[in-house]
Amino acid sequence: MEFLLSGDAPFDLEIRVVGDDAATFHAHRMALAAQSLYFRRRLYGEVGNEAGGAPPSAIDVHGVSPEAFGAVLHYVYNDALPEEVTNKSGNAAAFMARELFEAADMYAMDRMKLLCANNLCRFIDVDTVSPIMEIAEAHSCELLKKARRNYMKRRRILAQ
Repeated sequence: MEFLLSGDAPFDLEIRVVGDDAATFHAHRMALAAQSLYFRRRLYGEVGNEAGGAPPSAIDVHGVSPEAFGAVLHYVYNDALPEEVTNKSGNAAAFMARELFEAADMYAMDRMKLLCANNLCRFIDVDTVSPIMEIAEAHSCELLKKARRNYMKRRRILAQ
């Protein structure tokens, strides 16, 4: 990835994040396809070039904020979540952790989903335990379910 990040390899894909806060990003199709089954299929498989033509040079993505998609691209190129996501606390950081987890699930990025789930675990408290359980159920995440159970057990023990 160092070569791709060096700027010597020109970007060959424009990604338009569609929504209220629209934004445009540039990336390498191969880098996205290597990290995500969703993008592999969208760029090289079942969606977009069924006739065997060239992969698209631009795509639109929906259901994710520009900030979250920027973090997805950071993961693609660095194999890690951005520090501003993993080192911050508070409601904004918890919201971003949730959005990244959902993006990782949507884009079929299993390792990123696991990293995001680990990051989400640090936000479990009395105010977030129910919403995090909803996420765990909706996205079949055993790690979050287990973290929620452990949190509830600790609360019961402390209440005694």
